[in-house]
Amino acid sequence: MANRYAFQTFTIPGTKGSVSIAGLNDFGGITGSQTQGFPNDPYPEAWIDKNGTAIVYGAIGAPYGQHSTGGAINNLGQTVGSSGHYAQTARGYLYSGGSFIRIQGPQDGYFTSAYGINDRGQVVGTMLPNSGPGTSQAFVWKNGAVTQSFSYPGANSTPANGINDNGRVVGIYTLPNEGSFHDHGFLWANGRLTPIDVRGAQSTDPKAINNQGQVAGTYYDGTHYHGFIKQIGNGQMTFINGPGATDTTVNAINDFGQVAGSYTDAAGVAHDFIATPGNGNNLASLAEMAPLPAVVQRLTGASTGHAFFDPSQPVTVVAVAHA
Repeated sequence: MANRYAFQTFTIPGTKGSVSIAGLNDFGGITGSQTQGFPNDPYPEAWIDKNGTAIVYGAIGAPYGQHSTGGAINNLGQTVGSSGHYAQTARGYLYSGGSFIRIQGPQDGYFTSAYGINDRGQVVGTMLPNSGPGTSQAFVWKNGAVTQSFSYPGANSTPANGINDNGRVVGIYTLPNEGSFHDHGFLWANGRLTPIDVRGAQSTDPKAINNQGQVAGTYYDGTHYHGFIKQIGNGQMTFINGPGATDTTVNAINDFGQVAGSYTDAAGVAHDFIATPGNGNNLASLAEMAPLPAVVQRLTGASTGHAFFDPSQPVTVVAVAHA
């Protein structure tokens, strides 16, 4: 993997509250959530940015309640998330072509939250019966129905966060007696569960997996948060920290190896970012003609994508560590 990453910040003009990036595709598309600001408008709203302009599509009251949170975006421009009332059931959704499709569990009596989507339209997330005993399970959903569900053995919670086009799923599980800030990561492939833990970390939270088998997420060392990328196959770890950051979270990765998330600087100011492998000299060329995987070419009809690049934003290059 690269020894340096070129960071660019991302902002939504006019937003007075917080902004969070949750998804990043191979055509410069970005998704996430925002809040307009406390105390008058504390509820998150889902947004999508495909052409350099962010559009709030999950405004308060849409689609299913007082708040919405945006998740991943695929190369067809479809995005997922969850919406509802905090005191009532959460409802997962697929947002495509300006319309919402509700993502339900095996029956209507389930809380559902959708976090990841691949180019084949498979959606992953977590579901929990809203009555009676039960633990949250990971699910895979497609074309209106849950096709797979599973839990990590012995876990009391198993959210699935990301899925690639090969059907590999990443997420987290929590164990009953470990308490807060002790999440563990997992990879689910062909029905087999494999743990993912950053060595020495108190908590590991994989958020996304691309078609190159790179898993991106965040780990907590007991004091601060740091981003990581793990290469499935050889197990190599790359550790991502923003420029001068005290804490860094990574929420998304695309097939060009770009990662997105946020970091907090020494002054306590939060910055949302997209970081690209390399020293920044390749940003413009990546944005123009990056080759796409064969499955994306079949689905989109495009042979090249355009990785995120904002010529109006400065580039800061940061060295990264490997293990």
